[in-house]
Order: sequence, then structure tokens, then C-alpha cells
Amino acid sequence: TKTLITKFFNHFAKEGEIHVPDRIIYNVVSETQNYQHFIPWCTSSKILSKKSDSENRTELGISFKSFNQKFVSNVKKVENDGHFLIHSVCKDSPLEFLDSKWMIYKSKIIERAG
Repeated sequence: TKTLITKFFNHFAKEGEIHVPDRIIYNVVSETQNYQHFIPWCTSSKILSKKSDSENRTELGISFKSFNQKFVSNVKKVENDGHFLIHSVCKDSPLEFLDSKWMIYKSKIIERAG
């Protein structure tokens, strides 16, 4: 397993190989309402509204030490020719802007936030 981590001023990227079928990875990552069960410091996760099966608004609660906030993101899920993308954009939070992408390619997942 190879892992590459790159960190810039306000950009973080992580790439790695996971020996699990890509469809299973996509199914786990695309279910944003379950993030509280496997994302560190995520204390709550719920879908507020659904535009379609591939678009929703999700609220995540994050708690770490004295930091305790809720974020609402617009989430889009795209499946194209065996590749998967979960793109989440949050403009209404204590952060100026949060753009997160999970890109999954043939048993490989790349996570980017910045």
C-alpha cells in the first residue's frame, strides 16, 4: 500500500491504495449520513434535504477539543464509466470555504479538501 500526503497553506490532499472493490468504497463514502460512524471528530451527520438520488444537503457536526461546530454542505455524487466522485461544497461555516472531493478509481480512492 502506497500513501502520499501533500499539505499546502489551505490545501490538503491524501492519496492511497485500498484493496477493496471500488463499488464498496463508493457506497460507504457516498452515504454522508453515516459519516459520524467513521470520520474522526464527526459527532453527527444527517441529510437535510434531497434534490435527487445524486444531490443532497448534508449537515455534519464536528467536535475537537473546544471546537464544536455544524457545517451544511451541498453534496453531488457522480458515477461515470467506472469512476466515482463525491463532491461537497460548504460556504456557510466558520471557514471561509470548504471544498471536498472523494475521487475513486478502480479500487483506488483519492481524498482532497481545501
